[in-house]
Amino acid sequence: MIATLGAHVRPGLAASPTGDRIACATRRYDNDMGNEKRLTEPRRVFLRSGLALAPAALAATVVRAQVMSQGDTPADRRMPNGQLQTDAILKADYEQNVKDARELTALAKSIELDFDKNDENVLSLGLLKKLDDVEKITKRIRGRLRR
Repeated sequence: MIATLGAHVRPGLAASPTGDRIACATRRYDNDMGNEKRLTEPRRVFLRSGLALAPAALAATVVRAQVMSQGDTPADRRMPNGQLQTDAILKADYEQNVKDARELTALAKSIELDFDKNDENVLSLGLLKKLDDVEKITKRIRGRLRR
């Protein structure tokens, strides 16, 4: 039965053992499959430009290393009064951290008073603003400490 049906089956269809026609998936290939130049040309241009810029990047790092080795490191920079610049920055950061910490304690006390003053069902907008200010101050302190 298969042999007799096989003669009547169109290309792209296959016969089953029971004699029914079953559609087979036909493969279609892209017409640009052989046109590899179009796909690889941007990649080649990119690689060529990268290879052309590599010596310039290497030269820039060598020059930067030479400048840093001549004693112009950030640790050696001095202020006009003779104090090290890093020491002045650390001192200013410390003073600002102390000032922000005092502001945080004042905000915390006022937040505590606002909670005591309000009911458990009431939340004031001023309290939310104070809580946002606490977050801002702590981010500033954390940023200075991470430097």
